[in-house]
Amino acid sequence: MKKMPFTTLLIVALLIGVITLLVFSNQKRSLLKFMQEADTIQYKCSVSRASIPNKTLLENNEQVRKFLGDFKLVSKEACKCAHMDMLIFHKGKESLMVSICDHCFDIIVTPAQNGQHSVVEHYKMPDKLYQRFKAFQVDWESQQQNADNNSTNF
Repeated sequence: MKKMPFTTLLIVALLIGVITLLVFSNQKRSLLKFMQEADTIQYKCSVSRASIPNKTLLENNEQVRKFLGDFKLVSKEACKCAHMDMLIFHKGKESLMVSICDHCFDIIVTPAQNGQHSVVEHYKMPDKLYQRFKAFQVDWESQQQNADNNSTNF
């Protein structure tokens, strides 16, 4: 077997790197575009919290765009967070699940199936987006508290 010169190996490695970068860049743009074009966002809590129900967070694309703002996907390393909150972006019959916390915005590209692990892309949670999400939670809790108060005051 003939050995390749070092420069040829270097060029091949660079080409592979550029192709990989382009693929991931296109995937990021596709994910972001899907979220921006979503019709609704559903909130789901992975643990039972009576004060914050699983519910539709936003009901139309205008609200979705306003909620996301000037959101950008910035990659980060995976961490060991135990996320309780999930946002599900719906567009027609398709959906995209995102597991979140104050510093993570983890997109579940391929959910776990048949004993296989999920494929997850890890991104940073923008501060402004998390603040908007927390404002919704405060609103839900106050609505629930008002409903509880009204039900006990007959």
